[in-house]
Amino acid sequence: MNKHLKSAIAAALAAAMLLTGCTGGGSSSTTGEGAASDQSTSGTSQTSQTSEGGVEVSPAGELPIVSEPVEVTLAIEKGGQVEDYVDNSFTKYIEEKTGVKLNLQIYAGDEANQKMEVLIASGAELPDAFSGGNFFGATKELTVYRHGQNGSFIQLDELMDKYGVNIKSMAEQAQNKDLLNLIKSPDGHIYALPQYHEQTSNEHSLRCYINQNWLDALNLEKPTTTEELRTVLKAFVEGDPNGNGQADEIGMMGGGNWHQLAADWVMNSFIYDDGELRWLVNDGKLDVPYNKNEWKEGLRYLNQLVSEGLFDPLTFTQDGQAFKSVATAGDSNTIGVVCTAGMGQLFTTSMTDRKAEYVPLDPVVGPEGVQWAAYYPTQPAPIFAITKDCKNPEVVFRLADFFFDQEATLFSRFGEPGVDWTEPDPDGEALGKDYGAECAIKAILVWGGSSHKSHWNNVTPNIMLRKWMDGQQWNGDPTDAEYMIAQSTAPMIDMHPEEVCNLLIYNTEEADQIADIQTSLQTYVKESMARFATGDLSVDNDWDSYVKELDNIGLQTYIEVSQQAYDRMNGQE
Repeated sequence: MNKHLKSAIAAALAAAMLLTGCTGGGSSSTTGEGAASDQSTSGTSQTSQTSEGGVEVSPAGELPIVSEPVEVTLAIEKGGQVEDYVDNSFTKYIEEKTGVKLNLQIYAGDEANQKMEVLIASGAELPDAFSGGNFFGATKELTVYRHGQNGSFIQLDELMDKYGVNIKSMAEQAQNKDLLNLIKSPDGHIYALPQYHEQTSNEHSLRCYINQNWLDALNLEKPTTTEELRTVLKAFVEGDPNGNGQADEIGMMGGGNWHQLAADWVMNSFIYDDGELRWLVNDGKLDVPYNKNEWKEGLRYLNQLVSEGLFDPLTFTQDGQAFKSVATAGDSNTIGVVCTAGMGQLFTTSMTDRKAEYVPLDPVVGPEGVQWAAYYPTQPAPIFAITKDCKNPEVVFRLADFFFDQEATLFSRFGEPGVDWTEPDPDGEALGKDYGAECAIKAILVWGGSSHKSHWNNVTPNIMLRKWMDGQQWNGDPTDAEYMIAQSTAPMIDMHPEEVCNLLIYNTEEADQIADIQTSLQTYVKESMARFATGDLSVDNDWDSYVKELDNIGLQTYIEVSQQAYDRMNGQE
């Protein structure tokens, strides 16, 4: 293991022994005076500073941040399986280390953006900061920029220069060396701090799994082409492969959770489609797939699957929880092919028998030989913004920078050191072994598994390096969700176009030009895909009208303006 990581783990394990209990009602309390230790600049000759609110703040990188308890009201997005945020190891750790008393306002992820927008529009007093990607909606960078321009979010440039010790240190270790430039808004200012996770499986997260038991029961092989997929799905629906004597089998299904985009997975057998920004790039020129004949043929194939009862139309409307309910209903599996970023989205850790039936399904080849896998290069995403009503922005920024510390970063993702994760075993095998990873950390707490009170499920800003994420030790369980993800990832690594685009940063004028167009296009394309697939629109009769409406919405303007941003980001302006 890397000697620096060993030292960091040893320090984290030692720090865990210092954690003390906390009490409180709506917020957690600050722990005892003097318990926290210095962070990265202990012994510096710098002196403490006084914040705008008159609070004394320690020098950049030193802990605790404040010598006397200061309350920070933090709106956070509810993360996954977290059952308690007050009686939570990570909450206690934060307060112990920083001296900050946290008043947490918890928002459900699917309501976070709407609630924040209503709160801002109402003129009510805002929390000190919002922490969680879903607060900023589908067009995160534009949302942050808009609220930076209207004054709801404060500029962080000077605070970054003065106090951004940990974020700068971690950014230097990241593979994307342009990371800190990419968090700037179109006017060149920083209004939000990022979350940036280098994980190979996340970069290839639009994946499907097929029920191997059903294949065996019907004496079938895994499909490798779209025609073979159709044949297999038909056999699944008609052949009672789960053996319960009921016609309850569903051929293929997806949902509304992260990268459960079953229709887009299918579309990649016809034309490249990441299901998100949906850009095509050829020799540096941007285009879109959804007005091309290949897209039309993909829709025709989807309509065939739906009309034959092989692709469940609920895929287009159900959320992730509804999908999970279908997947786990009854005493046996009823779905032949599931589209999900990971089995943890669908099954609990105890449902090993149900999960064990599924194996990765590689992307299938289309009628014209197309076989793409969606690729999402790691990019920073805004996750933490300080509001105009924050009385001590220096304290809150220092808190945010604390989250970027290596020890805090590991805690925020893996939980309490020595309890939820440890050093790897000497003979441990990395989950990412097939794509070059070395074992770096042994996770005990299962991500996406049982409910816990160990961390906040990654709703804080941080920079998570590839060596930790790919280097997690496999626990030996072939039904472990992370292991199943890793197994599905390796075949897809090089199965994408040479040029892809999944992030554009627009300047002020560009953002104003395309904000409404982008939202309208994304909505229209998504809705039209569902309507064509389900037969509400006819591929033969309604395609031309569909393409015309794309132009009416402003597709050409969207492409032209986006090209300007793309050229600028690639140094071609």
